[in-house]
Amino acid sequence: MPDHTILESQLALGESLQRASRRWKQLMARGLRRYGYGDFRPSFAPLLLPLCKEDGLPIGELGRRTGLSKQAMTEAVRLMEKRELVRTARDERDSRVVRVHLAPRGKAFPLVAGEVLGEIEGLLHSRLADAELQAMRHALSALVTLDHSEGSA
Repeated sequence: MPDHTILESQLALGESLQRASRRWKQLMARGLRRYGYGDFRPSFAPLLLPLCKEDGLPIGELGRRTGLSKQAMTEAVRLMEKRELVRTARDERDSRVVRVHLAPRGKAFPLVAGEVLGEIEGLLHSRLADAELQAMRHALSALVTLDHSEGSA
């Protein structure tokens, strides 16, 4: 029979991580809304970032870089195009290839995201010392890289 105090403590950690994740997303959404990106989905960020580095990627290559299936990529690009974050165009040399280009609103996103993330970072610094913030980053990185083979989970 497990010790209920230990079990409650272990469950509380997971619950705290879920609440923290939810709060992070709320702060991001609120900040993005202030800058006119209220229609932005968090799932768009991993698709826009490669385009910021290399605009005009073929949709298939963008999918490979983000790990999304062709069907998921097509849907995501359609939604981003509808929100005027990207535009698509057929490749001039091979009309079978569809290239994804950042629209002006998509090009501005990294600046907006940087502002919002800076604001969140400021909030964190107002509550945590630098060492505490660094320890939190380290702990979260360790959690993300946990492998099932390392423990009994």
